[in-house]
Amino acid sequence: MKQEKMNKMKVIRYLVYTAQAFGCFFLQTVPGAMPEFFSEKPALLITAALCAAVFEEERGSVLYGALCGALADCAAVTSRGFYGIALSAACYAVSSLYRERLRRNLLTVFTVSGISAAVITGLHFLLFYIFAGYPEPLVSFTGHYLPELFYTLALIPLFYKIDFLAYGKTMRNRKYY
Repeated sequence: MKQEKMNKMKVIRYLVYTAQAFGCFFLQTVPGAMPEFFSEKPALLITAALCAAVFEEERGSVLYGALCGALADCAAVTSRGFYGIALSAACYAVSSLYRERLRRNLLTVFTVSGISAAVITGLHFLLFYIFAGYPEPLVSFTGHYLPELFYTLALIPLFYKIDFLAYGKTMRNRKYY
């Protein structure tokens, strides 16, 4: 009986995560749905995946990272498969860190998710801008990649709170500090 309830709560939590991923995809792709910062929208799917990985086990984190990455790849024009692979790997690493070493609080989530988002953004810039041979990389980095990264980082506390509430409501009898 208790196992059935736990499985039911896990399904509810994963449904919340899935709705969150598709909501982020909608906000990220529909023109005018999300306010822009220096003509850039945040990478909501990266933030959603990394914040959910804080609360989930490795397998669930990788699958959710792959879902968010696939949606981000659909939204991006140039990077087919990049975000799926990068977010799956980042979610696995974040989930493993929190499972073994770190405590869940806003400061550590902001730091770990911020570093992960910066690495993913930096890799995207390196692979799809520098190695592609486009001119004036500094202009592109400061005009496109940095504003998008800062806007993405500013939304980490919101996603952390949403995932914290979703995890806490479905895991009442477990410690989830």
